[in-house]
This record gives sequence, C-alpha cells and structure tokens, in this order.
Amino acid sequence: MKSPNKGAVTSRRKISNNASSSGAKRKVRAKEKVQKTGSVQKKENSISFPSLGILVNLVVVLVSLLAGIMTPPVVNAIYGKDVHDLWRQGSFLAQEYCYNLMGKKMSTSSSSSSSSLLSSYPEYHLECNEENLSHFLHDEYQDGMHVVCIEREDTEGHLKVTTYYGAAFVPNLTDEDDGDEHEDEDEDESSGPEIAYLALEESFSPYQSWNILKDYLNEEVMIDDYQTESLPWAIFTSRGEKIISSNDRNQKVIQPVIDRLVDSQLLLIMEGGTWVWPGVRIGYQRTVDLSISEDFQINLEKERNNNNTSNAAHNHENNKEKDSSFLVTMETLSLQPLVLSVKNFISPHECADIQRLAEPLVQYSGVTLMEHDQGKDATQWRTSKSAFLSHTHPKDIHSTLYNLERRTAHLTRIPRQHQEDTQVLRYGKTEHYSAHHDYFDANLYRHDKATMKMIRGGRRNRIATVFWYLSDVEEGGHTIFPRANGTDPIEDFDSCEHGLKVKPQVGKVIIFYSLKPNGELDEYSLHGACPVQKGIKWAANKWVWNDVMDFIQT
Repeated sequence: MKSPNKGAVTSRRKISNNASSSGAKRKVRAKEKVQKTGSVQKKENSISFPSLGILVNLVVVLVSLLAGIMTPPVVNAIYGKDVHDLWRQGSFLAQEYCYNLMGKKMSTSSSSSSSSLLSSYPEYHLECNEENLSHFLHDEYQDGMHVVCIEREDTEGHLKVTTYYGAAFVPNLTDEDDGDEHEDEDEDESSGPEIAYLALEESFSPYQSWNILKDYLNEEVMIDDYQTESLPWAIFTSRGEKIISSNDRNQKVIQPVIDRLVDSQLLLIMEGGTWVWPGVRIGYQRTVDLSISEDFQINLEKERNNNNTSNAAHNHENNKEKDSSFLVTMETLSLQPLVLSVKNFISPHECADIQRLAEPLVQYSGVTLMEHDQGKDATQWRTSKSAFLSHTHPKDIHSTLYNLERRTAHLTRIPRQHQEDTQVLRYGKTEHYSAHHDYFDANLYRHDKATMKMIRGGRRNRIATVFWYLSDVEEGGHTIFPRANGTDPIEDFDSCEHGLKVKPQVGKVIIFYSLKPNGELDEYSLHGACPVQKGIKWAANKWVWNDVMDFIQT
C-alpha cells in the first residue's frame, strides 16, 4: 500500500470535501442496509472446528507448561511459533474456555514461568479476527455503539482504522443495492466495514496524533459532542474499560493513548460515553471476569504487579481475596430493550444479610410523579414495601453492601460513584408494580425544578438498572418487559400476559438498560413487577447513572 501523505486521511471509499456530511451518509446507509438485509452473518454459540484445534493446542501447551513438561523453547520447536502467538491468535471463545477451565486468568497463575511467558502482551488486547468480532457484532444496527479496529499499518506509525457502524455485521454497500438515491456520491463498490488510513508521523506529539484520530472519528463516524445532549463519546477496550473520552485533557491519559488503542486493537465506541455490554443476540452467553475493574488505570497497575515475577508470590498472597478472578456468565434475554441475566451473582448469605437489615425499615413505597400525575396516590401503581440502604449503615452489614456495590460496578463496567443507594423491595401476596420506566423524561418534568436540576435538563440520566433477586418466589412475582423485542405500545400497564418475563431466583441479577448507547431514552425499557401469587418476594435494585452522582460516598 502506498503510504498516505503526512497528516492525511485516505479511505477505501472516496471522502468528499464535506467529511462530516459524507460520514453521516455512510453511517445512515450502513444502518439502512443492515435493516434491509436482516441477518447477514449469523454465528452459532459453539466453537468451530478450526477454533477447536487452536483450543486443544492451547490447553495442551498450558497444562504442559504448568506441569513443567515443556518449556517455552520446546513449545516453539513443536508448534513453530511463539506461545504468545498461540494464545493471542486463539479465539475469544477459546480464551474464555481456558478461563473457566482454570478458574482464573492465565496471566495470574501461581506458576511464575507461565505468568512471565504471557506478560509481554497486554491483557486487554483482543485481535480483530472474524471469530472475535462475532462476539461484539450484531445482526441489527445498535444506535450509538460502534466496533473499531485500530492497527499500525507500518513502522512509520500510520494507522489502519476499520469501523463497523452500529456494531453490526455490514453487508456490501454498492450502487446497485442503493439505487439512484446515492448515485451522486461517486462511491466505489465495496464490501464490509469502513476502512481508512491515518498518517501519524513519529514527529507528531501525542496530542497531535490523538487529535487526528479524534477528528476522523468525529467527522467520519459522525460522533460529535455538540450535536448530542448526552455526555462526550468514549473509547473502550473489549473488556469494557474506558481508555479515553473525546473531551479528555489529562496529559497522563493522552500521552500513551495511541499505543494503548493499538495494543487493544478491538475497541468499542459508545456515543453516550458510558459502557453498554454488546448483547449480540438473544441467548448469547458471555463470560465476565468481575476481578477486572471498570477503572483502566487500576487494571494496568494490577497487570504490572502480576507481571513482576520477583513479587508475584507476595502480591498473590496479599491480594488473594481482592484480586482473585470471579467469573460469571452473562446471558442476553432481550436486545430491545437490552436485558442481560447473571446467575449466582449474590451469595445466599449476602441475600439474607440485606433482608435482615431491611426488614425493620421497609414501608410502603412511593413513586416520583410526573407533572400530569401530581396529587395521585402511589398505590395506583405500586403496592410493595421498600427501604433505601447505604453502606454507612451498621458495621455488620457494611462489608456486604460495599462489596455488592463494588461488584456491581465491575459487572456493569461503570464506576461505583454512578450508583444510587440500594433500594430493597418486599412484595407480599398480590403486591405489584405497574409497568414504568426508570429514566427521567425531561419533557415530563419541565416544571419540576429538583428533577430538572438532577438530570441537568436531560444531559444525564439513569442508564441501567441492576436488579438483584434476594429470594425465590413460590408463584408469581416475575419482572415483566411488556415491549420486549420492539412490540407496539401497550394500553394495560398492569397486565402480565405478554412480554418477556423473568422469574425470581435467589442470587440472580438482571441488567436492563434505560438508555441506548448513544444516550437516548429507550422507550422499550418499560418494565413492571407482576403480582406475587404465593410466598414473599425480596429483591433490591441499583440504579446506575451515566455520570457521577452524589448518592454514594467514597
């Protein structure tokens, strides 16, 4: 490939003088094409035969290294490649399978040989190959979520940027498919995602390099701070760690940012600035390591400590409980709205602890009334009892609430300071909560000064609800999403006949998102609590915002 000119951007498609306009058109065309063709490339929840071969080799190498049967030079001699490459080229599923097999991440193994062997590659790296992409791309366009692959094109620092608009499998975008509507754009026939090459010279400062990349993303991926009421967009690793925001001015963040983006390779951009887990498809299961913090810098420091072989044993012993891997399986129950389920997130002991503290405090719940409902009784919608708990309560519960807040932050990859206090709920027989939204629609609170101040006129809002099930229920008590899968508006907000219904199960949590990745309200996140028909339902929820709030004390 011919190197682009200094500071220039070239693309596989011709870029018009109005880069922002052409970027918008390509983005719209990509969305229209995905919606028109439907499923483009469907991936099954299984390991393909080529990946199985890599997996077998990887497990053999791993066991042999840990047992001392083989050493790295022997591995290289047998496989003709460095074991780093074997791990790195292994599929996303293969890596997750090994995590489950070992019960911990390979790089934190107590074996110093295997730990040092894998340490030269960052843990947050994920290669942009077809199988790895299949764990982040959807059959449907996702508003405000984009998958971007950033790679070095040559030793001079030029970058290759591959963009999958809407985190979707992108079909061919051709003039034949688009008809006469787009003839004036003079675009080349092409297939798949948008590819561009950015010329970043060695003489450029980190700020110059970042600004070139940021300008490209602003103009061609059509992300723009001033065109949205939500927070600035941000780039995340494939594990959900925020690397940088579009408005970041921190020198310590900007200085290494290009290297970190390249090291990560497979990245996700959230236009709303807050991480949202890619749902991929209904039934999709993802392994999530809860020892990974939502704070990228903390994870980098932890990785450096783990890779310090001289102190590895000491660090492992002192941080055993804090840093040990906690693997959970996250399953996609719905894409519209996005609903994810995680079993065994809370221990039975923790569930009992929260119930014990809340029992004497619960009282009949209130609701935040919209302007047109002022003066009405809350029992028209909600008949449960509730209590708000903070980790500043008595010391016998302090660790339980604090640990669950921290664990929730690691699960959502959203900082703990974005959470509200824990709301504990108790539903007796026939008690329920009519279908409602957890977000605040600024249009419905225009004259409510307190609410408008809290949401800053719509700039910030509750992005997700993490709902904890603290007990089993003999009969009834389901959480219902009446508009799941994009169904039409409903008339009966108390009905539990239609929609996605989630059965209470002690220790399970569900995450459902009230905002789309671009920060817009998701009207399909309408949800309610079906009446308990037999038994008692104990539950709790964490409302998580897209910005730092004042509820949680550090």
